[in-house]
Amino acid sequence: MISAVSSGTQATLSVAATRAVNTVTLRYGTDDTAAIQAAIDAAGQRLIYFPSASYLISALTLASSVKLWGAGSGSKPPGSAPASRLVSLSPTADGLSISAAGTVIEDIALVNLHGGPTAGVGIRYAGAHYGHLNRALVSGFYDCVAVESNTYPTFTSSHILDPVRYGLTFSNAAEPDTGDQVILGVTFSVVSTPRNPLAAIRWISGGGLRVSNSKVNGNRKYAGRFGIGLDCVVADGIATSDIFVTGSSIENVTSRGVSFTQAAGGTGTLSNIIISDNEFGADVCADPVYVVATTANALDRIEVKDNLILNGSHTACYFENVSNVLVGGNHIEGGVSLSAIYFKNCTRFLIEPNLINTAPGVFVDQNCSRYTIGRQNGRGVILRDQSIGNLGNTPMGTVETEYTNALPVLGASYSTLIGFTPTSGIGGVVQATLSGFTSGGVSPGPFVVTTKRLLVRPTGGSVTATVLDSDSSAGVAVDFEWNTTDVPGAIYIKARLNAASGATSARGTVTVKYLGPLAQLVLSSTA
Repeated sequence: MISAVSSGTQATLSVAATRAVNTVTLRYGTDDTAAIQAAIDAAGQRLIYFPSASYLISALTLASSVKLWGAGSGSKPPGSAPASRLVSLSPTADGLSISAAGTVIEDIALVNLHGGPTAGVGIRYAGAHYGHLNRALVSGFYDCVAVESNTYPTFTSSHILDPVRYGLTFSNAAEPDTGDQVILGVTFSVVSTPRNPLAAIRWISGGGLRVSNSKVNGNRKYAGRFGIGLDCVVADGIATSDIFVTGSSIENVTSRGVSFTQAAGGTGTLSNIIISDNEFGADVCADPVYVVATTANALDRIEVKDNLILNGSHTACYFENVSNVLVGGNHIEGGVSLSAIYFKNCTRFLIEPNLINTAPGVFVDQNCSRYTIGRQNGRGVILRDQSIGNLGNTPMGTVETEYTNALPVLGASYSTLIGFTPTSGIGGVVQATLSGFTSGGVSPGPFVVTTKRLLVRPTGGSVTATVLDSDSSAGVAVDFEWNTTDVPGAIYIKARLNAASGATSARGTVTVKYLGPLAQLVLSSTA
């Protein structure tokens, strides 16, 4: 059986040949292009039915609102049970070129068996508004599907397989903020070739985009993997909004799961990005969620919530030069080299609680302002120099983190709970509350201790900690120490059991709140 045709004299067989055959002309059926094109031209806005068979085509054009309908099984990979299949052998030609509004393609497979196309698109929508691709398969083309200058296309319950470059592209500069695109229940995969396409989905302009209940998955068996799952690059001069990625799975990509950036000129803007209830998993990629603007605040109003994010090698969520970001409720696993959640040059963001099982947990790098970091289950928070010019322009950040730490046995030295390096020349307020239970001794029991300090770090000097409110305690006594001598320019909160407590050990939870600019915050290695 022939599985791919490279030229008029060369083919790839699905099983090894038993004898050699030379000096023959290879033919893959009869070219059905002329007959199918005549039927399309005559159909007007009616339906054309393709019985279960393979139809050899070169290039077809749909200039009217026709419906192409197959016999079913069109969403199965090439080589499976017979289906209605349009087969192209061209290394460069488009399979279907659609310019009419309202076209429907359903239960049909469109496959390119050339083996190595260098150009061409399986289905090209050019000004074909309201197009619908349903229960279809498009496989093996340079780009499988391209949407150009269209509004409101929908892609449902289909398979887009083995592209050379992109699975599905959107480029709609003619309608920069009109005509949302919908991808629902579509699978993008590399299944039968060792290709490494750049992206499963590439969006550069044209209204919003909704990707729901869909799947992006490379194929480790053939070492074929997408570079990026969803690659959104806002074209210069475009101002648009509303991209939602929900309930989907993105696996086996090499670089980024979802990526939002600007084109080189940095003049396009995008707002309202929601990434929720997805799974980013399987093989390691650099940054499962990546949002970076060239121009400050050009990417705005971003939510990353309730996702399972696995195996980011650099970060799980990377944000730079963006604004109004909400991150929360995510479950993050894997060994990151930078941090699970990373912010740089960002303003107005809220990091709600996340379950983070990698370290460091949150890293707020330089030039960030007006942020709040909630309690992060599992790992700590690092904040780096904010490069603040003067006190009058100080951005305020609130940090709150919670973790459990075992205190030393009676008689041991203080145990470090958390350390701060306040921004040089500026102060902040820290409140720490330690609560838990002691064990051993005569009267073990619960305890709660609260301490609050104003931290001030003169330029080039050591930190001072001034008492704001008297320390309060209930139950068995625990001692706090505000240590400013171990590390120059830093302060560490330490705790131990009071000798009068009679207990031998304690286990508790420390809750730390900070208000003010902060150069660095690190948790103890025992957290």
